[in-house]
Amino acid sequence: MRKIVTLHLQPNPRPDVEILSVLGQRIELTHIDCHGNLETVADHIREYDGLVQAIAIVGATKSLQLGSERVAHFAKDQLFSIATKTPVVDGSGITNTVERWAIRLVSEMEPGIWSQKNVLMAPGLNHTGMAEALQTYAKGIRYADPILYFDLPAIGRQEPLTVVSDTTLNQLKDYPYSQLYPTEKPYTPHDNNRHFNWANVIAGDIHTILRYAPTDLSGKTAVVSHVSDEQAKILHNRKLSILITLLPNLSHDKHKFAHHHSATVEACLATLHEEEKDQFDQPDEDRYLTLLADLHWQPTIRYLQPEEARLSKFAYVTQPADANHLRQTYRWTNYVPQSLLTRTAAHIPPVFAGRVRKIVSKRTDQTAEASLLMLGGTPQEFAQRETNFVYRRLLRAARMAEQLGARLMGVSAFSDKMGEASELVSHKTGIAITSGRTLTAASAIEAAQAAVLQLGHGTDLRDIRVTVVEATRPSMVACARYIAPRCPQLTLVADRPEQLIALKKQIEQESPNAKIALSTSTTDPISDAHLIFAVKPEGETDQERPFELARCQPGAVICDFSRPTTFPKAEAELRPDLLIIHAGKFRMPGEPQFEFNFGLPDGLIHPSFVEAAVLALEERFQDFTVGNELTVEKLREIITLTYQHGIMLDGLRSYDKILTETDIEAIRQKAEELRQSELDMGQLVRDNRQALQALEKSTMLPQLSRGNGTLVVAGLGVFAVVAGIVGWFFTRRGDKQEQ
Repeated sequence: MRKIVTLHLQPNPRPDVEILSVLGQRIELTHIDCHGNLETVADHIREYDGLVQAIAIVGATKSLQLGSERVAHFAKDQLFSIATKTPVVDGSGITNTVERWAIRLVSEMEPGIWSQKNVLMAPGLNHTGMAEALQTYAKGIRYADPILYFDLPAIGRQEPLTVVSDTTLNQLKDYPYSQLYPTEKPYTPHDNNRHFNWANVIAGDIHTILRYAPTDLSGKTAVVSHVSDEQAKILHNRKLSILITLLPNLSHDKHKFAHHHSATVEACLATLHEEEKDQFDQPDEDRYLTLLADLHWQPTIRYLQPEEARLSKFAYVTQPADANHLRQTYRWTNYVPQSLLTRTAAHIPPVFAGRVRKIVSKRTDQTAEASLLMLGGTPQEFAQRETNFVYRRLLRAARMAEQLGARLMGVSAFSDKMGEASELVSHKTGIAITSGRTLTAASAIEAAQAAVLQLGHGTDLRDIRVTVVEATRPSMVACARYIAPRCPQLTLVADRPEQLIALKKQIEQESPNAKIALSTSTTDPISDAHLIFAVKPEGETDQERPFELARCQPGAVICDFSRPTTFPKAEAELRPDLLIIHAGKFRMPGEPQFEFNFGLPDGLIHPSFVEAAVLALEERFQDFTVGNELTVEKLREIITLTYQHGIMLDGLRSYDKILTETDIEAIRQKAEELRQSELDMGQLVRDNRQALQALEKSTMLPQLSRGNGTLVVAGLGVFAVVAGIVGWFFTRRGDKQEQ
């Protein structure tokens, strides 16, 4: 059995002897308390030199490193040059390597955990690997070293650290180890607590954090190399949210935190290969790296507060449904003319608008909480903007979401531009993104199937005639494959016969009972269909339509996947017997607490929000729907998971209205009247065209172009006045956000 001695300069609460198993080798680890006396440490080094395979010193170090600067400590030769046979290590041979590696592993285990966070190094001294790794993710990083050692303000950026590190180290090299590595004295309030309060993440030494960090660490994450059970309990009592240890756990209980010092870990690795004395003076980090990889270790991450351990945090980006909804949400907008408001509101940066709490799964009891981020522009306004315009605002929202602790951000699926921008954002941020488009489409399909029976087309979906327009588009392919098992009478319409034939064969293979017809023209399939799935053809202008509503039979249901809608509301009103569905609405289980008015009837929620909530309840913190394209696999998966968590479809949206049973009955009666009137469909088409032409003439009003200089100047003038109010509003929202 290999033997190691660990000499503790500070008091040691561990048992005298431990037996460890490292890479199949049994190691006897002896702990010796040296009571803070360097001579005692030196005496034990002489005593065990040549009798054990490695000696570890805890609480002392050969050199001090801050940033890229390194100096030798004055006691280096007093301790580390005594032994002639046995290597004496302090942990520095593995610390930087392990810290860099572990920070990356934590990011992979908990995506977004570091992104856009404020990090305080307490201290940065001898934690260069940790600081550099966190710097690549964090929003900001400060060093508490001046506070801890000189009672000066914290260093706020990497550049000043480079300037002062040399001076700092030249003073610290003469400090006794007891001042560099303080023991856990009772906490006393400190003048620089504002730096600890600023931080989302406190990283460094466990003893330093316990001594200097505030007693209330609610919502914060602590990152240390190792921690004892008693220290973890203290942090739990201080309401720390997340505790992370970076070193490998050498104990038999792999569910515990790592609790051996880096010097002990390095000593274990040093015993696993034969080296000459001079090689131990300059540890081979590459050799240690290989041994560490063989351990197959991971950092330990624990939520210390029970209520947070079962809480999944996500964010959701929403928009006001219209100018009235914007005014109801933000009272200050009542002082802005509506014509100007709808144009300028889109420029308002995203703001924190509240939370939705107590989202609870019926299946798993997992709890989720949403932070709501509000964009100023309406869906109609954003639909007219360039994708990059939307992208910039969503990217800013994603950074806010990361800082709020969210690991997933859902995006309102009100326009195709939001879907396109969400895909761009997914490549530029560490947080998972979902556009909500999949569940929005699935909810519309589910609602359409229920509605077509309500409108009097029979009692069995197998008797319903379904037409899918633009069937070779990826999203419509997913729709056709999704609907075929329940609605087998399916007509696929597209102008690409070879792709239609391939799709027909695929659906017949998946759904043997399906009866698939193909067409390159919409005329007959539309007139014959009870249920139509529609989307704008690629490259279509706003004036063109994939088919005429006038050709639809009375009571037909149209499920429209385009955002903005394929058929303007005024045009649809010419056929009050038709039902055009854009999405279904859901009702959450239990009694979730809403701090924001979505503009929906009480208890109903958008499917794009539900998609993000379901992924959070599943703890699936990864991109799900990005962009606007759909797949049948994800359609089936997300609707199944939604129902499993007790979230039920309870309503449908047609344009800007949530339809009630009364509304559905009114449509059914209109359809029945048309059926009984035996009106000639040709005449209906002609009448409809005339009405549509009259409507278009009546709405042809002069419009100013977006490039009109007068409008821009006037808009900027008024917007400057509004900016003061908006700035105050954002400040107030920011205060709420910190709560």
